[in-house]
Amino acid sequence: MTISEMEVATGLDRATIRFYEKQGLLCPRRLENGYRDYSDEDRQTLLRIKLLRELGVGLEEIRALQQGTAALPETLAARLEALELEFAATVQARDTCRAIRDTGVSYQALDAEQYLGRPSWTMPPVHDAPPIPYCPWRRYLARTFDWTLYELLLIAVLTLGFHVNLTRSSPWLSVGISFLALGVMLLAEPLFLVRFGTTPGKAIFGLRVERQDGGRLTYADAMSRTWDVIALGLGYNIPFYNLYRLFRSYKAHTEGEEQPWDLENDFCLQVKPGAWWRNAVFVAAAAAQLALGVLCNLAAAFPPHFGPLTTAEFAENYNFVASFYRNSPDMLDGSGQWVREDGAIYLDNGSGLPAVTLETGADGAVEAVTLDWQYDETDWLISWPADKMQYAALALAASDGGWWDYWGKRSVADIPAAAPPFESGSRSGHGLDFTWEVDQAGFEDAGSGYLCYLEDGSASCTVRFTVRLGT
Repeated sequence: MTISEMEVATGLDRATIRFYEKQGLLCPRRLENGYRDYSDEDRQTLLRIKLLRELGVGLEEIRALQQGTAALPETLAARLEALELEFAATVQARDTCRAIRDTGVSYQALDAEQYLGRPSWTMPPVHDAPPIPYCPWRRYLARTFDWTLYELLLIAVLTLGFHVNLTRSSPWLSVGISFLALGVMLLAEPLFLVRFGTTPGKAIFGLRVERQDGGRLTYADAMSRTWDVIALGLGYNIPFYNLYRLFRSYKAHTEGEEQPWDLENDFCLQVKPGAWWRNAVFVAAAAAQLALGVLCNLAAAFPPHFGPLTTAEFAENYNFVASFYRNSPDMLDGSGQWVREDGAIYLDNGSGLPAVTLETGADGAVEAVTLDWQYDETDWLISWPADKMQYAALALAASDGGWWDYWGKRSVADIPAAAPPFESGSRSGHGLDFTWEVDQAGFEDAGSGYLCYLEDGSASCTVRFTVRLGT
């Protein structure tokens, strides 16, 4: 018989049957697939236990009867003696209630001392199966922490491995990460449960998942449980359906029901007492997760080369930065010249791109970068090219120090961004020197970093930007 059939045959609920098995009072046969197969003898055993428990015989007395260290007549004789005392106490309690009622006295006028001092008539209630631990928010926050951990792993791969700019990515990428995290969960969570009996989030809140006999889950058990959690608890992360599944899980928990992924697989959740320090650890760990996510996205912007840069390495740094921040089509080849996607090289700035001059030292390392823009009356509206100045500064800043030093140089792009448009000047910062040389005639300031050509006649504007390693 299955456990469902045994529930019908004995009138005992599933939790109580499992509890008796955990206490060693019942030992059903196990099938090859791990499921229990209850025999008629098991049914008789449960019915005997049920009868004796209804008579008030304790579990230890029943265990002694099963082991043959006690006889049923002596056990029942002791129980009869206890019942006689309980009955006498119950009768006295009944008589006391009747006497107080017949006096018609009010609560305020009741003389309690007149009735106190008699033997207690109360009987301890019998609850064999332990209650299901009620901790919905601890379970939810533990699951949220684990889920965030799986997503953080994916974010680290995307940002550090593939240099994906998550701040500029499509919303569909977030959806994709959410679904991919299900795969990470299906692989990682069973390993946690098999090895430790818990997960990082559950460990913080003192939660453990065990078999009914107290042992740890096998990998197959843990995989089955995790899949049921994904399907019945998270709703496969399908929008709106996942909210419905979360509500159903919360409702079942508040009504004292076991969750289906534990109920069907004979698992139980062990819960340690709550403590203030667990909440503090959760807040600190969640803050650490958030900080790591931010750091991963910041580190994704780091160019591929550090230390003294050759011309080709500077070009690769520039192309990486331009692509990361803007997905710019304007790239440099290995010699520092602009190149189209089809491989055609720009030999002049007729394309609207600046002429690039790279100054190198005796060791061949790039020491300075100069960008020259030239405009005339055919360019009726020109904008201040701060973006390419920023990319050049970020690419060259990597030559001064290593990967760790670059953390303090990321704000070097703020210097060109803060420079007044179409004005000559110089600034220094983060180990770099910046100069702007602007000469223009025939254009008018249109505001917001734009110059506009409004009159007939000739007009010209040259912008020379140089960023140089500081001495």
